[in-house]
Amino acid sequence: MENLRKYILIILTTVAMLFLSCTNESITVTNQVSFVVHTSSILSSFTYLENHGELYELEDGYYLRVRLLIYDEDNNYIDGYTWYETEYQQEWGNVSLMYPVTLSEKIWYSVLVLTDVVKMDGDDVKFEYWTLSDENSLPDLRVTDAGYIGNQNKILGAELQRGYFADYGRVDFEPVPMGALLYVMFKNVNSIENLNYVDIRSYYYNDYFEAYLYEGGPSELRTELKYNDEYYYNYRLARLNLVDYTYSASDVYSYYFIFPQESPDFCWVLDVAGEDSLWPISVPDPINSGDEWYVEIDLSSMENSMFNVTGQINY
Repeated sequence: MENLRKYILIILTTVAMLFLSCTNESITVTNQVSFVVHTSSILSSFTYLENHGELYELEDGYYLRVRLLIYDEDNNYIDGYTWYETEYQQEWGNVSLMYPVTLSEKIWYSVLVLTDVVKMDGDDVKFEYWTLSDENSLPDLRVTDAGYIGNQNKILGAELQRGYFADYGRVDFEPVPMGALLYVMFKNVNSIENLNYVDIRSYYYNDYFEAYLYEGGPSELRTELKYNDEYYYNYRLARLNLVDYTYSASDVYSYYFIFPQESPDFCWVLDVAGEDSLWPISVPDPINSGDEWYVEIDLSSMENSMFNVTGQINY
């Protein structure tokens, strides 16, 4: 009987050890990680402001939308959060969004941060300049131009990071602009009789951007352009409307956002008494993300109009 008890004890101990061994192999170790977004980085490369704070401050009813999208090792969406701010943060230390999340060790995650300006109606988005689609799969995700001018409200920011984030306690994001900013000065706007509008038009459209992923390594966000060859300059980047608005000042300025272009192809279009005239704009340099360009049209003398060729505004 004593020997039988010993055998039973040995068998029970062996079964328990086997059970514990199997259980330990299936345990998933998780850690708490905070994703921190700093929206000051989006505008930091745009150094010239006609008036202090005018890019950072938003009109009533408009908000900076911050979206954080988390993807697993198969690039499938698993978690995310959307936050709305009344303005861009102007100092790096000011945090726009801190989102705590529990992540598993030994898992390669991808995290995408998107920022854009939207018009709100209560808690609902009433109007947006960029549309997000197919976000459940990172390789299929697209952010597409909705087709509106938008001025500085069209500035689009993004950053994509990938890694074993469960090993970190905190991950900081500094989204960057996905395009360039045009600072456009319309001079002597009342000098042409029966002038209805002045446009800057381009051969190329903003189209969309998407994530391009390298297996187990870095990644990049690629912007894409499109064109319509039915009419050469058919994409309106900027417009000064003199039909619906009267300007007391002789000089009027505004900001406009565009995707990078390797071979920029722009023109001025003036509508005088219903008749269009085109004036080519020479832009010898490529336009890159984060660039700040000064564009000037003098309506009293079109020959004096220019497109700053340095890629940066210098004052």
